[in-house]
Amino acid sequence: MRELSMHILDLAQNSIVASATLIEIDVTADSASDTFKIAIRDNGRGMSPEFLARVRDPFTTTRTTRRVGLGIPMFAEAAQACDGGLTVESQVGKGTSVEATFRLSHIDRAPLGDIAATLIALIAANPDIDIVYRQQVIIGHPELDSGSTSIRHPELDSGSTSVRHPELDSGSTCAAEFTLDTREIKSQLAGVPINENAVLKWLGEYIAEHAPRSL
Repeated sequence: MRELSMHILDLAQNSIVASATLIEIDVTADSASDTFKIAIRDNGRGMSPEFLARVRDPFTTTRTTRRVGLGIPMFAEAAQACDGGLTVESQVGKGTSVEATFRLSHIDRAPLGDIAATLIALIAANPDIDIVYRQQVIIGHPELDSGSTSIRHPELDSGSTSVRHPELDSGSTCAAEFTLDTREIKSQLAGVPINENAVLKWLGEYIAEHAPRSL
């Protein structure tokens, strides 16, 4: 796939098929460790140990709309091609977690792509499912001590906010972070469906404006 956001969409669809009511997506670009991570967690029905052992096989799938389960195998292949890897953890009745790691600077790493369109597609088609999206850009500055103030990332647009993340080590700075939680949005809508056209339009514009675009 040309954009990593398409992998996110595909795996989120797996979560939906697994009857998840909450899907959490974390994207982290860390220049200090030269890593790019995408993690997707859900509270769906989970997988048995036997199914989990076969989940990287493209012919292993629970979907009824296609015979081949390409999501995880393709995601794993993309990560491995960029000096990274993929882990899958799952427990029946608890849910599933998928995390892919890429070398941030790898020439073959696909861009994140249009994450706003991906999230809007998920929200529009699944208004009853709660989605939490978090995105961080972390930059490494070994010369900064733990008391240093945060600095701006030179590649971020002027609308991005530089903040100091309390959990980062002394050599790293969180240049930008963004969170979208549909539970919070729904609580402010006073009964208006989150997949109303006007709401979706506003959400798309909000994500496009505030999510870091240098990934």
